[in-house]
Amino acid sequence: GYRQLDLHSADFTSIDAELAGTDWDQMLTECEELGDNDGSLFVEAMRDKVFKVVKSHCRLKKNRCDFVDKELKHLTSRRRKLVKRKNDSEKWKSQMDCIINMIKGHLISREKKIERKAVDVIKENPKFFYSHVKKKSKVKSSVAPLEREDGSLTVDPLEKAGLLQRQFSSVFSDPSAIDPSVAAGNVADLGETLTSLEFSQKCIQTELEDLKQFSGSPPDCIPSCVLKKCSSSLSYTIWRLWNRSFADGSVPSCLKQQFITPLFKKGTKSKPENYRPVSITS
Repeated sequence: GYRQLDLHSADFTSIDAELAGTDWDQMLTECEELGDNDGSLFVEAMRDKVFKVVKSHCRLKKNRCDFVDKELKHLTSRRRKLVKRKNDSEKWKSQMDCIINMIKGHLISREKKIERKAVDVIKENPKFFYSHVKKKSKVKSSVAPLEREDGSLTVDPLEKAGLLQRQFSSVFSDPSAIDPSVAAGNVADLGETLTSLEFSQKCIQTELEDLKQFSGSPPDCIPSCVLKKCSSSLSYTIWRLWNRSFADGSVPSCLKQQFITPLFKKGTKSKPENYRPVSITS
């Protein structure tokens, strides 16, 4: 997905131009011919098309070994050569201590450089700052050991997920189970009824341009920076999708699926009922 891409290196001018040449109407027609009743196929096809275009104009993120600079490579190479010539002489021990201290000093210097960069770009790229902070965090999980029904504790991630899933499901209220007539009776009669709702492609483009560039997005969804930078080319397809959704009175089923993160509320952290589900929906 997008997590493997370095979006800071993306050529958004070329991406926007290529997306602008996409025949979205033809894509929508093909999806409808395949039985796309609620627009889910069209959403997935649009996401797939955007990802392929972005990937073709963007570098992949560097893996961990790519961050080893030339100086560190040189020092580690000297250390390996010295290890091969290992002996009990004082000269060898002195050389080894010297190389180890040089490597430690270089790592500390590089870490301080990254920390300064994280602070300097916190306004332009807060994601880099918080990503660096998260790497240094000693606590990696926000969910404490949870109590089973018999009162014992579990630290197994899969079992904890099951406990939280059952808790969240037990307090979930199904909107489709609400009687419309009962709900309508609680609303005051204002004498007027909203029969239609219209919005233009320009409205969609304006909203996309107002997005925060580094806002979070669910996995495999189009990142906010892509929506913002390519608002002119993507506003039309989103406008078509929204118009269809309003006309049919339905929301694509794929847009109803979210990754849930448990957020602690208050009380004892070992109680599943003291967590509430949170998801990124915008």
